[in-house]
Amino acid sequence: VRTDGAGVQIAVGPQGYPWVITHLGTIYYWNGSTFVLAPGGGCATSIGVGPGYTAPYGDPWIIGCNGSSTTNGSIYQYFWGAGGAWAQQPGAANRIAVSPEGVPWVITTTGSVWYWNGSFFTGAPAGCASSIAVGSYTEPLAGPNGDVWITGCGNVTSQGSKIFQLQKGTSWVQIPGVASQISVSPDLGVPWVVDLTGEIFE
Repeated sequence: VRTDGAGVQIAVGPQGYPWVITHLGTIYYWNGSTFVLAPGGGCATSIGVGPGYTAPYGDPWIIGCNGSSTTNGSIYQYFWGAGGAWAQQPGAANRIAVSPEGVPWVITTTGSVWYWNGSFFTGAPAGCASSIAVGSYTEPLAGPNGDVWITGCGNVTSQGSKIFQLQKGTSWVQIPGVASQISVSPDLGVPWVVDLTGEIFE
């Protein structure tokens, strides 16, 4: 079903509410019937959404517009309340994803992978990522901070890069296939990928 609206990136929280960012960096969320401009004046180049334990439409995290494809941007978390506000958190990165339990993971322009420990971002086992997605820590091979999947650095074929899963939170294991982007469903933990030709696989 087609829904009115346009964006360059989308993330869906565990409650099923999509958030999108436009080519201008403006941020919108779906309220059940239409996309609404998120209050607070945020500007994003990447977005991930965690569970909204006290918020109606999820807990979004973004990479700010001071970042680019070659520059790490500031990291912000949205706080609901009077007018809404984007609060800057420690660190800088290029892409972000949030687990169904609310743990943000980021990758930098050099491909390093980091996760939020509750106070700051700390380094994950060495790897190189160009895209990241995080499922629930309840999945069989997941670590304590989520079921983390990445596409690697550098295209190995005309379709994209190698795919890896961080198994048990300790080692990156290559999974058959190639892709340019990856996402994981929050309920069943199913990875979905897109290759460089736009084809979609699960």
